[in-house]
Amino acid sequence: MGTITHSRKMALAAGASARDYENIGIDTEIVGHIEDGILDLLFSKREIEFVESLPYPEQEKVKTALFCSKEAFFKAKTAMQKSFNSPNEIEIDVDISTKTFRSRVGDCTDDIGLYYFHGLHCVAFYLCKTQIHI
Repeated sequence: MGTITHSRKMALAAGASARDYENIGIDTEIVGHIEDGILDLLFSKREIEFVESLPYPEQEKVKTALFCSKEAFFKAKTAMQKSFNSPNEIEIDVDISTKTFRSRVGDCTDDIGLYYFHGLHCVAFYLCKTQIHI
């Protein structure tokens, strides 16, 4: 299986074995393009409080990482025909030191998320591991 994403200056594709993973999602966003006026539509109250607790320069990167991570999660889950009403229904825990994230919803047995920055872009990957039956 595979997934694609693009922004104005970047296009990416990713794939994974259907034997090992239920699905994959990828997203890229330009840092600084998440407007403060729409945070309550995109993020939960807990996520907004986390962003606002950080120093300003870090806030823009974390807002972008959160949004990008949610988009990657949505792409993986939508492909599995799971849907959610809005992005603020999904909470993402971002670990700034390891650049990893975990979703607070979902039925995957072992979800894996990571993000990184490439110039002005944030890129996030989300893998949903297949449940192993013995």
